[in-house]
Parts: sequence; structure tokens; C-alpha cells
Amino acid sequence: MIIYGLNPVLEALRSHPDRVHYVGVAREHGGKLQRAVAEARRAGVPVRQLTGEQIDRLAGRGVHNGVVADVSEGSPRGSTPTSTTSSTARRRSSS
Repeated sequence: MIIYGLNPVLEALRSHPDRVHYVGVAREHGGKLQRAVAEARRAGVPVRQLTGEQIDRLAGRGVHNGVVADVSEGSPRGSTPTSTTSSTARRRSSS
């Protein structure tokens, strides 16, 4: 899922950095997005330099402030979600 705008991207990086696959910033941002870049690097999230056109396309022409992020809705990046049933079964079998 793509989210866009400086505040939503910063919130995702602070709240759930494990769910953020990458942060995309406009090549021509001129330093105004440095907070998002620094927060992404601090969280170990890759940062991609994108054109304004690419960001427009990803944001669906929404107000993006030159920044987007690809975020998982449920499970952390790099992991496979497990079903509730299998989690419950494992807990019961270990009791």
C-alpha cells in the first residue's frame, strides 16, 4: 500500500518501521524532506530517489509533498504472516 505526504510517512516510520518497504523522495526536493530521509535511514528503511512524475503516479495525484512510502498493511517487511488458527494451534499444543 502506498502512503504519501510528509506527516503520514514520518508517522509510519516512527510507529511501524518494520512495515515500511521503502521511502521514495522527489529528486528535486531540495532538502525539505531531509527529516523523512533521516528517519528512514535511522530505521534501516531504503530510500529511493524518484522523479516528480513517478511520485505523482504512485500518489494518484494526491498532495504528496514530494514523499511516498510503500507500507505493508499487516505484517512486517521481510516476514510471512501466520494465520490466527495456526498461531492458536501452536499455543495450545505447547500447553
